[in-house]
Amino acid sequence: MLDGIEAQRFAGVESMQAMPGFAGVYNDEQLANYLRATWGGQSADVTAERVKSLR
Repeated sequence: MLDGIEAQRFAGVESMQAMPGFAGVYNDEQLANYLRATWGGQSADVTAERVKSLR
């Protein structure tokens, strides 16, 4: 999420589009809470201190 990924090709006609990085857009707290709420179905209650302790 921070650095993004390059486009990738797989066998046959399958491929994955590139994804931009978000390190320069969101701070740790914003990114963690976005991921939890949008993709994890959890509350957006992560603090910056908690992210720092996990890094």
